[in-house]
Amino acid sequence: MKALQSQTRHIHELVEATPIAEMIRDLDNGSLPPVAKKQYLEERYRSLAGPGYDLEACMSHACAAQADKSGAVLIIMDRDGKRVFGQVNDPGCAFNDSRMQMAFRSLVKSIPARHSVAAAKRSARDGTPTRSIEYPIVVMPEFNYVGERCAAAVQRYGRYLTSYRVPVQPAALTTEPARSALR
Repeated sequence: MKALQSQTRHIHELVEATPIAEMIRDLDNGSLPPVAKKQYLEERYRSLAGPGYDLEACMSHACAAQADKSGAVLIIMDRDGKRVFGQVNDPGCAFNDSRMQMAFRSLVKSIPARHSVAAAKRSARDGTPTRSIEYPIVVMPEFNYVGERCAAAVQRYGRYLTSYRVPVQPAALTTEPARSALR
């Protein structure tokens, strides 16, 4: 038990010697948004960061700690990390728990159907036809993550949780009109 306490104390001391601790405090008091750009991090934490510190990696750890401490949201985005489709509060339970399944269903419903079809058509043009599209689900601290503006930060700082595959109907992949539309 004493060895575990010693390790925990050592880890805490290491974190305090990095910008992570200050970032966590700033996230907690609202003076640092979890979508801050690298340039902002460099301006704000330059004096705390010694040579060799990756401030984006520090921010990623700070966001994970803040999400664990104060609450998290689950975010679903496109696989290229260019667009956030939706977010829900993280119920914080096992994947097979009904509350988590309900959260996942809610996230999947936030994806516009036309996006899945367009992604499948792009994939087919690239020579890798697919019948489903994968959407990553990421954990971030509570915040309102909207569309393309926040997607890059979510991809950089978010903690990957899982991916959801959304099936694409084969009829949606064709460029020809459906037979019923011709009659």
